[in-house]
Amino acid sequence: MKLKFISFLLIIASNSIFSQEKVIGSNGTDALNASTIKVNPNGKIENGTYSCLKFDWNIKIPEGYVLDAATVVLPNGTVVSQNPTHLIGFEVDKRNTFLSSFESLAGSKITSLEDHKNFIVKLFNDTYSKIETLKFDVSSSNMRIGNYDFYKVQTRLYDSKTDELLLTQDLYNSFINNNLFSVNINYNNPNIGKLLTENFISSLSN
Repeated sequence: MKLKFISFLLIIASNSIFSQEKVIGSNGTDALNASTIKVNPNGKIENGTYSCLKFDWNIKIPEGYVLDAATVVLPNGTVVSQNPTHLIGFEVDKRNTFLSSFESLAGSKITSLEDHKNFIVKLFNDTYSKIETLKFDVSSSNMRIGNYDFYKVQTRLYDSKTDELLLTQDLYNSFINNNLFSVNINYNNPNIGKLLTENFISSLSN
């Protein structure tokens, strides 16, 4: 049951939050094959740090973490993806992950960050309330990180029978130059959650 809940949350994270499709890639082992498909350069990795081309953002990849399947690195360090919204993702395992995206807001009916926050909170509440065997709580807050205004939505999933906390999901969203910058941090280990959160916040505070 735990794996079922966790897998479900990760589907929500990749589809509902970022509106991303599955992409083909690897942690660099198939990087040379990237030249045969349509790719979208979005950044570069040098000395363990990802530098974004979409806006001024640099984030360290923690030691011991591997890139997710959607992040393809070419031999020169350029990061590419078949999906134009995907920036970079890295993980310890499938339950402790960091994902980021950058998606145009052109044509969106949601024009304010507060409206977007309300939309996401409603989406999460509506989605998880349909699962009878799942307990959850959703909370939200506004914050300033570096030069940007963010909202944060935290979702905590519990085993309905034992009340054991199964997974925590922290979603950070900001509007940057008419784009939605999203970061999703999933963790079942609070120490990993703390590390990923501090790593993200410091990446925008320097």
